[in-house]
Amino acid sequence: MIVLSSDMRQLLVDSGISVEKTCCISNWADTESICPVDRDNDFLQRHSLDRKFVVMYSGNPGLTQCLQDFVEAAALLQGESDVHFVCIGQGARRADLERQVKDLELANVSFFDYQPIEELAHSLSAADLHLIPLNKDLSRCLMPSKRYGILAAGRPYLVTAPEGCELFEITTRYQVGVTVPPDNPQLVADAIREAKSKPEQLREMRNRARDLAESKFTRKHSIDAFSQALMEVA
Repeated sequence: MIVLSSDMRQLLVDSGISVEKTCCISNWADTESICPVDRDNDFLQRHSLDRKFVVMYSGNPGLTQCLQDFVEAAALLQGESDVHFVCIGQGARRADLERQVKDLELANVSFFDYQPIEELAHSLSAADLHLIPLNKDLSRCLMPSKRYGILAAGRPYLVTAPEGCELFEITTRYQVGVTVPPDNPQLVADAIREAKSKPEQLREMRNRARDLAESKFTRKHSIDAFSQALMEVA
């Protein structure tokens, strides 16, 4: 049984599956087509965001993401005109989020549809800080695949993940982002404000993010791992 994270693997083992019958192989990003775009970014220029500190969620705004906390954080930062939240994607919760933004009369949140694959490098690189939600109840059941594209684009992220899960551990071990406890919009807002105040630290995280993508999360890494698993079974 092949799973995407050590948390998922432990969930199987705790359910009675023999550890020898499990294998952990991560998802990956196309690090050739998705790479950092630090100058002449079409997405930033097209949407007049090139002078903003862009906080981005890129992916499916579905039932499990708890993105309402990020909207509440946007409300707390509404007075800081240089901070802008961007949500890219379509999903079951998007209409609710747009309604929440409208009810709060937020001018610092924009919604966009999924971007064409050939423009992903520009859209992902448009963020100064990405958002990755992961609550405690789901940390053993999924690993956000958006993380790999973010790393390939050389961008840091803010993750609301419980301490001890794989996403938390990788974020802190490789220093590619910041961690905030789930269900606390005030701490999210504080972390965004602090990240904006430390541009040099963000640049270092950018470099580490791209290095991590190239060293551990390319398509070749995962294909080699699948090949090894299949040969062991055979």
